[in-house]
Amino acid sequence: MEMVNVKTWSKTRVTGSGGTTSIAVRDLLIAIKNHLKTVGWSVVASCDGNLSFGAADYWIDYSDIVHAFSPSKHSWIVLSNSAICPGYQLCIDCDQSSTMPQQFKAFVSVDGVGFTGGSLTVRPAAADAVLLNMNGQYWINYGSGTTPSANIWTSSDYSATKIVLGPTTVRGVWWFVRPIDPKDWWLKPNLSMINYGTCVHTEHDTDTEFWTTGIVNGQRTLFGLGTIMIGAVRALTTAGVAGSSGDYGGNWPCSPMWAISNQAVMPGMLGFVPDQWWTHSNATLALGDTFPGDGSKAQVVIGKMAFGNDGTDLTL
Repeated sequence: MEMVNVKTWSKTRVTGSGGTTSIAVRDLLIAIKNHLKTVGWSVVASCDGNLSFGAADYWIDYSDIVHAFSPSKHSWIVLSNSAICPGYQLCIDCDQSSTMPQQFKAFVSVDGVGFTGGSLTVRPAAADAVLLNMNGQYWINYGSGTTPSANIWTSSDYSATKIVLGPTTVRGVWWFVRPIDPKDWWLKPNLSMINYGTCVHTEHDTDTEFWTTGIVNGQRTLFGLGTIMIGAVRALTTAGVAGSSGDYGGNWPCSPMWAISNQAVMPGMLGFVPDQWWTHSNATLALGDTFPGDGSKAQVVIGKMAFGNDGTDLTL
């Protein structure tokens, strides 16, 4: 199929810095939060893990992000974006080892009441809170260095936020989106993912690797990112591509990214990730390549995915 964006996107690159990896990744997390506040998100409440918590943004700099296991003092934050769905809230809880700032726990609530309470030692709670299915609770795969980065794509209606972490290579992917064409019985469509993977088919194609999480009418639901082109061989075969070039006569076959539920009570395809495609497996495509051929750069290649883009080049 032809890739055509259904949303208008803006992209901003932010960075973290510091004398150690621990400082730098926490500084990046502050930078991500600060940018989100300019593109449809707001801080409902937070805790700096030391002195302050409550209905304010206490994450001012990296030192306000304190990792420790509850019931010790540690940081948390609640962010809201009702453009995704009414009542959508994300809670990031730094209830992890102080030596692992690359880890946190993340929860989503959409019931409209949201996260309430919380203290210096315990995150706020929500009646419908679901834990995101993060791989080892890692939000970034950045083990050594002091210059992590994030490219943040935001749709103009604020209903979709996507983040790709760097630098140089993909060190994690997040998204918080309202799916396209959700089932009409899904009252508050929402998809959330925080994954430190690298945007390849094999990280999203089995039950143990369903990293996208949603709340479907009160039910925590995990989603695979499906496509008719999910395997290296099957991608070329299904697209009708012969030989090693794999470009289908210059048309570069792709498939929309299906959100496929693994819940027995609501199986099947419940919607699509907006402006997100699986591309075929071919060494010709490289990180940062863009589509279409007219140079408008409406989509950009990252791993085996194509992201809706704002017409600018990608620098991880």
